[in-house]
Amino acid sequence: MNYAKRLQIPEKATFLRKAAADFQYRFVARFEQNIRSGESRSYAKTCNEVSREAGGQEGMEACKGLAARVSRLDNALMYEIEDRALPLFAASFGRHSQVSACRRGAIKSRNFVAMNAADFEGRLTKGCPYW
Repeated sequence: MNYAKRLQIPEKATFLRKAAADFQYRFVARFEQNIRSGESRSYAKTCNEVSREAGGQEGMEACKGLAARVSRLDNALMYEIEDRALPLFAASFGRHSQVSACRRGAIKSRNFVAMNAADFEGRLTKGCPYW
């Protein structure tokens, strides 16, 4: 059985809060480097988990830090983000749209896909209800 499925709600919340704090401290600062290494989807999946309610304030802060970095990426780095990562980023950041950094990150992700739709050939819109 998967360990995450065995976690009870209080344990899962504690786990996600600790993971969010660690993620922000150890990985968010190296986001741009790790995009080049093909790790953007791992970032998106982690952000997606910690940005949920169980991630608490720590999850929101990690999401905010990553969203701020995404919102400042140039187009060359945006093209290096893995196909399925952008919808996850948009969904994660959208959970905290009242936070300006999260809102800017979601908008940047959505606009990048919209402006480059021919390049992505619709691959990013599958499974993402926001687009």
